[in-house]
Amino acid sequence: MSPYIVPGLKEKAVRYPGHTPISDLVAAFCSITGRRLEWILEKDRHKERVKYRHALVYFIRKLTDATHRQICEVVTGYDHTVSIHAIKSVQDRIDTDEDYREWLNAIHPYSQKVKTTSEAEAELIARWEGKRKSAV
Repeated sequence: MSPYIVPGLKEKAVRYPGHTPISDLVAAFCSITGRRLEWILEKDRHKERVKYRHALVYFIRKLTDATHRQICEVVTGYDHTVSIHAIKSVQDRIDTDEDYREWLNAIHPYSQKVKTTSEAEAELIARWEGKRKSAV
């Protein structure tokens, strides 16, 4: 967040309530999946390893305030486009593959339900309409 958006704010907000450090999230992910971080991060294109690596990037992006660049510094070592691709790939599979969605729900570090794009959009619309009705 830019400090110039909010009048009186002198410095950037680095954390927010519920902020999860990336290292804690990575440790939780490895613990839940039973995979070593070295195995997940190994430069390899095998389907199983990519599945875990993309899921890790997806959870880091969704559950922290880390940027794509920060995620790639930790996970891949490449530029930010790798993170963007991983997140889009996971979201596409969530939307189309029921087994993959169930697998992600099973390994979610905080036991929350992973939502499809249409579910997330419906929730946002309902929340927006609720606020609009309460304002009237």
